[in-house]
Amino acid sequence: MITDTEVFIERLVDMFGFERELFERFHYPKPCNPRFEFDSRGPKKILWAGRFDREKRPDLLLAIAARLPECHFDVYGVPTLSTPPEILDIKEKLGAMRNVSLRGAYDGFENLPVANYALMLYTTQWDGLPNVILEAQASGLPVLAPDIGGIKEVIPSESGFLLERFDDIDGYVKRIRILLQNPDALSRERARGLDIMGQVHTPEAFTMQLLRFPAYTAVAGA
Repeated sequence: MITDTEVFIERLVDMFGFERELFERFHYPKPCNPRFEFDSRGPKKILWAGRFDREKRPDLLLAIAARLPECHFDVYGVPTLSTPPEILDIKEKLGAMRNVSLRGAYDGFENLPVANYALMLYTTQWDGLPNVILEAQASGLPVLAPDIGGIKEVIPSESGFLLERFDDIDGYVKRIRILLQNPDALSRERARGLDIMGQVHTPEAFTMQLLRFPAYTAVAGA
């Protein structure tokens, strides 16, 4: 079985007693294109991008934005067919806030307009290793996220950009304020994200993994 997170492998081994050798952890490629840069002298802007659905916790975004009137939040995403009414209500409340702009749907992270974002805020209750986090890092945008699923495999706790609890609104607000007052920390995290994407998540590294994987090389050498 091929997966993109070590956490998922550990969970299946623990739950079902599978042998670790049955799994292969692949680092899927996300080519670097550092489009985003932050100038601390400009407006304090934060990006949020995702589905308006229960697991993405837009209610946390609403609470965080309400506590940070000095920041402006650009919110990309739309509801799905399964979005419950209470999440649609949250979307309406976000749209009524003076420091929130609902930007609607977007066709891939690479097509998001460039703006002076300090970071991307990622609120989620359960996840694997979200593509949007890899895409943000490959675009030069630091990500503040909770320790859910495989997120800690690309945002280590010592970075200062990983929260222990997904529902820690106070923690999000405090961390954002600290980071906005410390542009050097934002620059270091931007560089760290680009470094891991440029070394581990390259198309070349992915190809080399495939070449070392017996299920692929056996067919290629037949």
